Amino acid sequence: MNQGIISSRYATALLRFSLEKGEEAKVYAEMSALIKAYLEVDLLKTMLTNPVVTATQKLSLLSTAATTQEALSMSTKRFLELVINKQREDFIIFIAQSYVDAYRKRQHIVEASLTLPTPLSEKALAHLVDELKKQVQREFTLTIQYDESLIGGFIFEYDSVQLDASVKSKLSQIQRDLQAS
Repeated sequence: MNQGIISSRYATALLRFSLEKGEEAKVYAEMSALIKAYLEVDLLKTMLTNPVVTATQKLSLLSTAATTQEALSMSTKRFLELVINKQREDFIIFIAQSYVDAYRKRQHIVEASLTLPTPLSEKALAHLVDELKKQVQREFTLTIQYDESLIGGFIFEYDSVQLDASVKSKLSQIQRDLQAS
């Protein structure tokens, strides 16, 4: 069985179970935390694939990695136990990502990125994000990046749409117009 099929089936089962328990949003946050920890902590990957590490230790590691500010949800706790018992811990990152994708699809949440030339104040950023939500009429999870070469303005991307309101692109457009004439 390939990892795509395995992760999709496990993620679908987790989503169904968490929906029954009313914990789907909490599990989403926990799977997102698990993905973040997995990508940032190289030792976590090593420990999960190490045959010397016991199932109890692996469960503890995954539980710690998935824990947000609150205690771990019952859905995630039982799910991690299942993954460890079935010896599927090497698929956990793919399962977690599949869950996050399925949850976002179900909730109609899109991934978006906002590129700014410099950091904004919290108030200005909140206002900009509110305006963008009105513009696209969708919920989104936002990744913020910085690129000084934009000079001013911003670039907002979601799905296959790009809203480029940067000074850099305006100057480039003026330059192309001048060269064409």
